[in-house]
Amino acid sequence: MNVHALPDRRLLDAATSLALLTERARSLRVFGPDVDFDAPIWNLTEAKRAKPSAALTTQLFFTRAGERETRSMEGRTAFEPAFANMVKSAIALREHAGGAGASSYRKLLQAARHLYETLENRGFDPTRLNSEDFHAAARSLKKTSKSNRNVIGHKLEQLSEFIAANNLTKATIDFKNPYPRERHDFTVDDESREKRAEKMPSEEVI
Repeated sequence: MNVHALPDRRLLDAATSLALLTERARSLRVFGPDVDFDAPIWNLTEAKRAKPSAALTTQLFFTRAGERETRSMEGRTAFEPAFANMVKSAIALREHAGGAGASSYRKLLQAARHLYETLENRGFDPTRLNSEDFHAAARSLKKTSKSNRNVIGHKLEQLSEFIAANNLTKATIDFKNPYPRERHDFTVDDESREKRAEKMPSEEVI
C-alpha cells in the first residue's frame, strides 16, 4: 500500500495566512504606483524624502547580509520570496497604519537579515521560524555596539509580534529583546534611538 504524507495542517495554515497577508499588503500600494512590491529593491526616495530639496536616495534592499557594500543588486542575494513577502508585508502594513521613518524600515531589514540566516537549513521558509531562531539572531548581534544591539533587538521583537499577531508560523514565538536600553537613553523614544544608531557604521549599505 502506498502511503502519502499529507502537509502539516499548521504549516499549511501559516502559509495560507502569509499568502493572504501578502495579497493585502501588495494591494495597498502604500509607497505609490512606482514601487514594485515584488522587486528586491524598493526605491522610496519620493515617498520618504525628508525635505523637498533632499538629494539622497532612499532604497530598501530585501537581500541577505553580504560582504560587499553596494547601492545596487551587484554582489547581493535576494531573500527567498516567502521570507521577502513577510518582511515587505510588515513594512507595508506599518506604513498603512501611520508610517515610520526610512531609518526605522532599514533597521527592521537589518533584523530580518539576522533572522533569515537562521532558516538556511529549512529552505528559508518563514512559516518554520521558532523562538530559538529569534534568540540565535539576537546572539549574532553581540559583537555590534550597545546602541545597535538594542535597536536591532527591538526590531526582532517587533517582527516576532507581527508574526504572532498574524499567525504566520507553525510554532508559537516567544521572544523579548535581550539587550536593555542604555541608561542615558532612558527618556529617549525608539525613533530617536534608531536615528542615532543609523549614524553608526552599519553592517552594509542598506
